[in-house]
Amino acid sequence: MIDYRSFRPSLINTPKFSHLKYLLYWPIYGIAFALLERGVKGRTYYPVESALDSCIPFCEYFLIPYMLWFVYLVGGVFTDAFLMCVRSNGICSL
Repeated sequence: MIDYRSFRPSLINTPKFSHLKYLLYWPIYGIAFALLERGVKGRTYYPVESALDSCIPFCEYFLIPYMLWFVYLVGGVFTDAFLMCVRSNGICSL
């Protein structure tokens, strides 16, 4: 089991905490998205839509598998992190 209370930024490259480097992706992604979305001034907005898109009906029942897709993605990330921890330490408790 990893004791995260003993974590210090200088220990990020040790095998015990190396999996935490993957968490750095999300703030970098968020900042880049915000800069691209709102930071570029003077550009016009072009909605991308075809005539076929307006012919597709909206089905409210599809929202259930659509929302479950995000649960599946988050579960995959946590499963991957757990398996990485198990392989590196022998046992892990998240």
